[in-house]
Amino acid sequence: MDKEELVAKLIKNLTERGIMLADRGRPAEAIADFTEILEYDPNSEDAYFFRGMLRSKMGELDLAIADLTKLLQLAPSDASAYAQRGLAFARKRQNDLAIADYTEAIRLEPDRIHTYLDRGKAYYDNGELDLAIGDFGHIIRKDPDNVEAYSWLGIARYKKRETDAAIEDFNQAIRIDPNYASVYTYRGIAFYSKGEIDLALADYTHAIKLSPDESPPYLNRAAIYFGMGNSDLAIADYTQIIRLDPGNTLAYIRRGKSYFNLGKVDLAIADYTEVIRLEPNHTDAYVNRGFAYTRQERFDLAAADCDQAVRLDPGNANAHAQCGFAYYSLGEFDRAIKDYTRAIELNPDFPWAYTSRAFAFSAKGESDRAIEDYTHAIRLNPEFAAWPYSGRGVAYSRKGEIDKAMADYTRAIDLDPSFESAYFNRASAYLDMGELGPAIADFTGAIKLKPGYALAYNGRGISHFRNGDADLAVADHTRTIMLDSDFAWAYFHRGAAYLGKGKTDLAIADFELTLMLDPGNLCAKGQLETVHQAQEQ
Repeated sequence: MDKEELVAKLIKNLTERGIMLADRGRPAEAIADFTEILEYDPNSEDAYFFRGMLRSKMGELDLAIADLTKLLQLAPSDASAYAQRGLAFARKRQNDLAIADYTEAIRLEPDRIHTYLDRGKAYYDNGELDLAIGDFGHIIRKDPDNVEAYSWLGIARYKKRETDAAIEDFNQAIRIDPNYASVYTYRGIAFYSKGEIDLALADYTHAIKLSPDESPPYLNRAAIYFGMGNSDLAIADYTQIIRLDPGNTLAYIRRGKSYFNLGKVDLAIADYTEVIRLEPNHTDAYVNRGFAYTRQERFDLAAADCDQAVRLDPGNANAHAQCGFAYYSLGEFDRAIKDYTRAIELNPDFPWAYTSRAFAFSAKGESDRAIEDYTHAIRLNPEFAAWPYSGRGVAYSRKGEIDKAMADYTRAIDLDPSFESAYFNRASAYLDMGELGPAIADFTGAIKLKPGYALAYNGRGISHFRNGDADLAVADHTRTIMLDSDFAWAYFHRGAAYLGKGKTDLAIADFELTLMLDPGNLCAKGQLETVHQAQEQ
């Protein structure tokens, strides 16, 4: 056997071994074999093809394109080389070049069904949906049982907002192959967009059953659970996603929000912190962690996180608004107003920012500016405006415009019957007006909604006392003190009630406790002087 025959045999063996290694998932070793072939035969078309294809799959896209371009110089009519180079361009997001290569491959071999599919995907990525639909439709005419073509046709039609047509395409794909998991996820997305939540949930759940190690259906199902307020089920799905993909920051963010909704703030902070570890410049993680710190009254940490979010993304209205909330909580009202104002400049249709800035204005005693902001927030979102209505009512009340205040409190309650603060505010207005029955009823409503509402117990106690029922007053003020033992005015009002019951020693003790907590309380000092003078006579 001469040298030429030996080289030919070696190349044949290397080719067979390279293909075998590639089939066994050992692409690096396969590439080494095809590279060795090219040392013996620099014009080996098969070696360039297989090495280029493997490099493309491994993400070595520029090297892959170089190999396939060399092949096309050797074999200008090789349709498979154009198709493979098109795939490499597509993986580089160079869709125009990919489409050009796919088109040439189809011109050379018009029956290349899979190349139509790849070109359709490239058109889709380019936003050329009609051309994509044309390619997917062409495949279906040639191959009516092509499940992938129906699936992609549905995806493209959904993108065009042809939702019913998309669902029918997904239905056809499922009829062809009932075990094609991803199409259930796509159909679930389409059902969800139509508001058919139960059907969407069923599809996501079926996709998970068919392919339990794929994260997209978990992510979509968890989003539904989160929107339904079922945080426990959402957390279970997000946890599964994290198990499958420990670097999935979106799953951590959403699981953190779910923990926060359950009151598990430490776990929420842990998730946001992990996101920051994975992506140190993740603005939303800082914003959300800052909000969680606020819930824990760790306002300095909240402000630090929000400041960092603003540094990372100065144009983020939510970050500025959250900074405003942190500084408002720290009592830095001017700084809060500055941040809320910036949020509004960035997003003029941001009702929460207007409402929050109004709170800051109100805290500064600037009722007119607060009313202006509350009114703007109501105008932006009138059906979800319980907070601004209630806040505006407080501002009107401080201006002495009680009728307007009462109308706003009532509107807030109509919009959100579970809004305990609106009941409290209206009850306080009734109390100021001397309408004790309605005041007691509203304070009671606030307590039913929030059983630990110390201010509402105190207000109801005052109402009972003014209504002539000192026993009920003492009971409510005692409950207030149990909930908040540092609430000086609760001791004062209980002392007044004890005094009304003729229990002078208990009254004196409460007035003295009032002064221990609030040494400048003139009302307690006056009552003590009066009691002592009466005892001396």
